[in-house]
Amino acid sequence: MTEEKKSARNALHGEAGGEEKIKEAEKTKVKEISGEEKVWALLGYLWFLCVIPLLLRRDSKFIQHHAKQGLILAILFCFAWIPIFGWILAILLFAVWMIVVIKVLSGQYWNIPLISEIVKRIKL
Repeated sequence: MTEEKKSARNALHGEAGGEEKIKEAEKTKVKEISGEEKVWALLGYLWFLCVIPLLLRRDSKFIQHHAKQGLILAILFCFAWIPIFGWILAILLFAVWMIVVIKVLSGQYWNIPLISEIVKRIKL
């Protein structure tokens, strides 16, 4: 018998530890990200439109996290006009942008390497 089944059986029969395990499992549940939050977070990665969720959706850590990262990406994209260096940077940023879109749509937090350190310092 698996541990989950034992825990459920214990909870039904009122045996010691069963209820505590269920309460502990409920505490560790990850908050489900709604479709609306995903759309707002995705908006955070669309160039300088990231300002909209930064200002209007301060109540969601998920949206704020992605909007701040989107702001840094938008600033970095401004350097794409520089010959050679900028072009390489633009290709890398586009690849990161594609990964981030997938992460947002799947409801995941993702810290972009190097950029996430800058994001942690942004206080709005």
